[in-house]
Amino acid sequence: DTTEEIDKLRRGGDGHIVVWGGVSFWRSLMRLDLIDEFRLDLHPYVAGEGTRLFDDVPKSYRLDLVSSTEFSNGTVGLQYRRHR
Repeated sequence: DTTEEIDKLRRGGDGHIVVWGGVSFWRSLMRLDLIDEFRLDLHPYVAGEGTRLFDDVPKSYRLDLVSSTEFSNGTVGLQYRRHR
């Protein structure tokens, strides 16, 4: 069970878990309400099609901007925390 495994990881470390994965994995964590912080890189490119990150999200989330970093190539790094 994903929720149990995440709880084990939280208890076994410093409470922070960093995950990388595809959109399906990310959505499964969102459905289980297991994401506290989002770090996204916004690239200066508009794709007319493809997988949308926030499709099929079960509920709305209010996010608080923690930081934003602009890079020389036009990419912007965004860090948000869930407002709880």
